[in-house]
Amino acid sequence: MANLKRQPAGVARNASEKAAPPREDGGQERLRRIFLLGSAFSSGAAIMILELAGNRILAPWFGNSLYTWTGLIGVLLISLSMGYYLGGYLADRWSNYTLLAHLLIGAALATMFVPVLQTGMESSLSAADVMGGPIVATALLLAIPACLLAAVSPFTVKLLSLLSADRKVGISAGAVGMSATLGSVLGTFSSGFVLIPHFGLRVIFCGVGAILGLSAVAGYLLFSPALRRSKAAMPIVLAVFGLAAAAALQNKELPSTILYEQTTFYHRIRVIEAPTKAGDRVRQLFLDSTPEGAQFVRSREVPVDYQQSWELSRVFFSKLNHAAFLGGGAFTMPEALLDVFPECHATPLTLLGTQKKWS
Repeated sequence: MANLKRQPAGVARNASEKAAPPREDGGQERLRRIFLLGSAFSSGAAIMILELAGNRILAPWFGNSLYTWTGLIGVLLISLSMGYYLGGYLADRWSNYTLLAHLLIGAALATMFVPVLQTGMESSLSAADVMGGPIVATALLLAIPACLLAAVSPFTVKLLSLLSADRKVGISAGAVGMSATLGSVLGTFSSGFVLIPHFGLRVIFCGVGAILGLSAVAGYLLFSPALRRSKAAMPIVLAVFGLAAAAALQNKELPSTILYEQTTFYHRIRVIEAPTKAGDRVRQLFLDSTPEGAQFVRSREVPVDYQQSWELSRVFFSKLNHAAFLGGGAFTMPEALLDVFPECHATPLTLLGTQKKWS
């Protein structure tokens, strides 16, 4: 009979079985889970806010067109794929909570600086074409924050799985995916129904960056004893965020050529005045990048071709007592008609059925 040797105490009977790591305090483990799932949730929400608010950045340059959405979504998908790989690579090399906080704070600062970069690129990108322009603009403005935000999810999967000694990799990935997706749902609905309609883009990007920054600070305070003991670390972090917020929220002065600017539910409305070769000045109404109407400051001529359609009335009528306009070409068309038919009563019609007499 073969001699049986007693196994030393503490040695696993199955060589392939992994020894469980020392169990953490239940409260500490719960705190780590909350932080990890909260980080995935906030990064998922931030990604969707970046995408929807990013379209409102690009539309004034390139219009709210298929090309704009295609360039925006395509570049963001590339950025997200790079971020997922980056997060997985970093998680395998350095699986610690401080590095996750570094990713969050990097994404926060990159998000807050989007309005600053937008201001600096305004003049150069406004001249870009409608197909390549959205690709270049998205890459310059949104690629870095999107990449860093995407890196959060695989990193949290790794750290969450380590809490169970890699015995629950599947449920860890599922929990992180669920949290990130629910965050994306919140980011989608909050962007479309609350943030974009009621807040400026600068406030939106600054607010998203602040929330991500608070998540990073929480990670530092909870899981980085060295930074927690340091008297200078937190003041430096807060000072950096303060400067970033000040730069992001700084109101830019409109150029002298822009008489009016307002962002609505649908468009960015601008009234731009520019000199003409004849010595006059022309005022143009733009919805995003599309000219909707124009009029000369001194002359009563019509500056846009479609506005000349009012002259059809001169072909069919020698005398005109009443006229109705569905739209008025920035008021130029009824003004020109009244110059020819001064006895006419011109009435604007709207889709809501309201009327107002022009005379």
